[in-house]
Amino acid sequence: MNVTTTMISLAHRSASGRLRLRCPALRLDPDRARRVQASLRAKHWVASAEVRHNSGSIILHARPDLPIDEVFAAVRDALSRKAEDAPLATAPRPAAELADTAHWHSLTPGEIARQLETDAARGLSATAAAQRLKRDGPNLLPEGETRSQVSLFAEQFESLPVAMLAGSAVVSLATGGIADALATLSVVLVNAVFGYVTEGQAEAAIHSLMDNSGESVVVLRDGAEVTVRAAEVVRGDIYVARPGTQIAADARIIAADRLKVDESALTGETLPVGKHADATVERNAPVGARPTMIHAGTLVAEGHGQAIVVATGRETSAARIALLSQTASRPQAPVEAELDRLGTMLVKVSLAACGVFFGIGWMRGTALSVILKDALALAVAAVPEGLPVVATTTMSRGLRRMERNGILVRRIDAVESLGALQTICLDKTGTLTRNRLQVVDVVPGLGGQSPRRHRRWRNCWRLPR
Repeated sequence: MNVTTTMISLAHRSASGRLRLRCPALRLDPDRARRVQASLRAKHWVASAEVRHNSGSIILHARPDLPIDEVFAAVRDALSRKAEDAPLATAPRPAAELADTAHWHSLTPGEIARQLETDAARGLSATAAAQRLKRDGPNLLPEGETRSQVSLFAEQFESLPVAMLAGSAVVSLATGGIADALATLSVVLVNAVFGYVTEGQAEAAIHSLMDNSGESVVVLRDGAEVTVRAAEVVRGDIYVARPGTQIAADARIIAADRLKVDESALTGETLPVGKHADATVERNAPVGARPTMIHAGTLVAEGHGQAIVVATGRETSAARIALLSQTASRPQAPVEAELDRLGTMLVKVSLAACGVFFGIGWMRGTALSVILKDALALAVAAVPEGLPVVATTTMSRGLRRMERNGILVRRIDAVESLGALQTICLDKTGTLTRNRLQVVDVVPGLGGQSPRRHRRWRNCWRLPR
């Protein structure tokens, strides 16, 4: 279906992002067609653009999810420009470049500023930044799969022993054993509440630690340095890097003064990496070999610099790594496997015993209702009601002890997995640690300390020969 606007209409749009527009104003006007083509090719969301003046048609390759109104607005803006205002013609870019931000490190600051329609000296205007924030969304890393309160509570009933207890409660209720059913259900609910409260508190603590939307950064807007929230940084902003600050987006260096960045969180490299604006970098260089780029999640170790923001939110290198980690499936914890194995064995033994009991009663001529009731009672008795509660309570105590030592565990069954570890192999400092030296205690002198404690401090400062 054609979408018609003033002077422009959509003739065709494919799922891959190819658009064909009709614009009668361009027909038989080659100069105007060239200006519109150059203007469209300068847009960062356009991979290629071709304007045919003989037919008045425009063929674009852009993002598949790009709103058509934004395309129409760009064409109208290009049509309204005069010859002296038209940008210089640029060669069409491959469509693969549009979705991949890995090419920014190999481009010059001037090329990037032109593609992102920004001023390297003054930055974006406040109006342009607001429009881009509305178009691209906030600069936030993609969150992992968030467990709702309902799913968190429902997960407490997934283990086989708990399912057996719930089934036995239903059977007891069906056979008139209301007291037994209530007792069994109370055990199941106590176990679920224990796990729900413990995991819920850990989940809330982890989410609060991961929330960095309130952090502030410095960017250039309208020629002046302004402080904005990290979530409000947009593509085309001129990012100001200062020592001790965490970088909020991927950006191309345009000026650097002894700038070094700690990229251990991204690459595992412990030593700060020097950054330079005029370095030559191959197009296929890995993330750790791009001295012209600074990346979201890394830390400015020393020096100062300015950079053009080229990727925010889900488009950053850190976000791509986070998305890859989220696709990994969670292995079954040893305690889960053991409880499932025990539950399966109990089910088989219970069913076999019930079958034998039912067969003996039937051969002896006992009433069918009596045999069925006694067999079900035997099945209920075979289920260890206290097993899930004991397991959950024990692991909850272990989780509490770990929390007191500053360790957060998202799933309660992971406590047993950590306890089963025998050997831990770590890569480098900065991968699991913060890679920062910090003073934790100061000992000015002997003071009122005992001679024994003083000797211990003195030995700490003794260098090996």
